[in-house]
Amino acid sequence: KIDWYDYRLDRIKDLQVLTWQQVNLPNFNREICQSKTPKTIEDLRSQAWGFDFYKRDDLLLVRFERYFHNRYIEGTERDELFKKIPYKSARSLISQSHLNDSEKQRLIMVLNSRSPDDVYCRVNYRVDDYNVIMR
Repeated sequence: KIDWYDYRLDRIKDLQVLTWQQVNLPNFNREICQSKTPKTIEDLRSQAWGFDFYKRDDLLLVRFERYFHNRYIEGTERDELFKKIPYKSARSLISQSHLNDSEKQRLIMVLNSRSPDDVYCRVNYRVDDYNVIMR
């Protein structure tokens, strides 16, 4: 199995240019590959947080202390992805989520224990994207 996450650019010792006919990967589709221009990829990346633009996206609720948000989110490229929402909307997102009732109840309890002065954001993210998981 080829897992592209096993490769680090700083450890590549040799490159070999292949023709399209030499590419031998399962589920490889030349037309799809050629249709992914840098602009197309950037457009897909701007729709959801993460680099794995080919994975499905889902909704994530994130809480930041106001100081952290103002210093590290506001006014950065992340500010466009992380949409600020009111505290009450955060509660509503939890209530309307696909989680089971006990998980919803637990998250509402966590929300109640946090400051309403914190900044709550909703963000679309790529499910199982290592970049998102690590952050």
